[in-house]
Amino acid sequence: MACDGEEALLAFQEAVKEGQPYQLILLDIMMPGIDGMEVLKKIREGEDRAKIYGSDRVKIAMSTCLNDKDHVIVSFHQGCDGYILKPFTPDSVLFDLKKHGIIQ
Repeated sequence: MACDGEEALLAFQEAVKEGQPYQLILLDIMMPGIDGMEVLKKIREGEDRAKIYGSDRVKIAMSTCLNDKDHVIVSFHQGCDGYILKPFTPDSVLFDLKKHGIIQ
C-alpha cells in the first residue's frame, strides 16, 4: 500500500530490483503528488527499460470516481488492464478484475 504516487513508484521499482515484481497493482487516478495516470505511464516505461514484456508485465487496474470516456480511453492507451469505478465493494472489484481478464 502506498500513500502517494511517488511511494507507489518506489515500491514498484524496489520490487523489480529485488526480482519479485508485483503481479497486480490497483492505482487510483487521483493521488497526492504524482497522479495515477503518471504512475501508470512511469511503471510501463520502467518495465520497458527492464525488458519486462507481455504476460510478465504487472496487471494494473485503475480506480476512480471519474466516469468519463476520456479517462477510460487514456488509461487503456497508457497500458492499464482494467478500470474500476468507485464506489466499489470487494465483490464488485473481483467482478471487474475477472471481467477484464486480470484474474480468473
